[in-house]
Amino acid sequence: MKKIAFVIADITFVGGIERVNTILANKFISEGYSVEIISLYKTNLKINYELDNHIKISFVNDGSYLGEPGSFGRLKKHIGSQFKLFKAIKKSNADFYIINTFPMAFLSFFSLFSKKKYVVIEHVHYDYYSAIVRALRNLLYRFFYKVICINKNDLYKFSKHLDNVVKISNPLSFSCSKVADLSAKKIMAVGRLEHQKGFDLLIDIFAKVNKSNPGWELHIYGVGTCEKFLTDKINKHGLNNVKLMGSVDHIQQYYPKYSIFAFSSRFEGFGMVLLEAMECGLPCISFDCPTGPSEILGDGEYGILVENGNLIKFSAEFANLMSDEEKKIKFSILSKSRAQEFNIDKIFDEWRKLIS
Repeated sequence: MKKIAFVIADITFVGGIERVNTILANKFISEGYSVEIISLYKTNLKINYELDNHIKISFVNDGSYLGEPGSFGRLKKHIGSQFKLFKAIKKSNADFYIINTFPMAFLSFFSLFSKKKYVVIEHVHYDYYSAIVRALRNLLYRFFYKVICINKNDLYKFSKHLDNVVKISNPLSFSCSKVADLSAKKIMAVGRLEHQKGFDLLIDIFAKVNKSNPGWELHIYGVGTCEKFLTDKINKHGLNNVKLMGSVDHIQQYYPKYSIFAFSSRFEGFGMVLLEAMECGLPCISFDCPTGPSEILGDGEYGILVENGNLIKFSAEFANLMSDEEKKIKFSILSKSRAQEFNIDKIFDEWRKLIS
């Protein structure tokens, strides 16, 4: 029986990377593999997504994963944990290692010189880092068995520098028997409350469309460092119909209660929550940010795709979708059908081939 080990910054975080890892880990277990998740940090007391009891969880540090992405404090803490991570990887004695993101790949570098196979999943878009860091990353990634890209754009860019790149999309995390309540005047957004997710832009947009579309509510699910900033912005606009909902268990139970899903990220690697909303039949509107939404929405075939950062266009399309019942029904049907292309069984076949 082959053993698979996932290496991740913090499995207790609430986010797309953590959700994808738990989905894949559960699938590997169900297919007869042995699975361990090696988490560098333990910020929260529990893992927010369901995991099979047979999956072993190992925490390298008991401390929190603090600091903003890209900050010096976070980098310092990472490097201070490198040797402990090396020992944890060696102790796991897995046959196949799935490393998540470039920082974890960098910290795992010394483990690569073994007879085991290591792949790295790149969850942020290719140009996320500076030119110097990208050059270092491309050099480091040559030592991996495979580099996994989760969208076509990154596959194209990485393939210019590497010959070990493959594309495997993120899988849909659940199936939903319920369909979105298109009669509800409620809009949903989901993600970490960070600059990347663009909820400040979404609040500004909603403030504009709210005047001509009374009675609607915007609910934003997630936690993060920008909570106070977003709360202040909501208060500044005087929007008592915009609510920060915090973190919830079983987010799949909430999607069907809404009639529109808004995706406002400045950049992404994929956009898991967009796919989840589509599985529940939610009509979706999204910025065409790098990268993910254009691929998931089929360049606008399965949902409304707006030029990245164009608030005026987003506002106009948003207001139109809110008032057009036929358009909501159309995109609800298209959302549901598109989501089936990311079924876990289809995605796992690609992982099985890679490992075999």
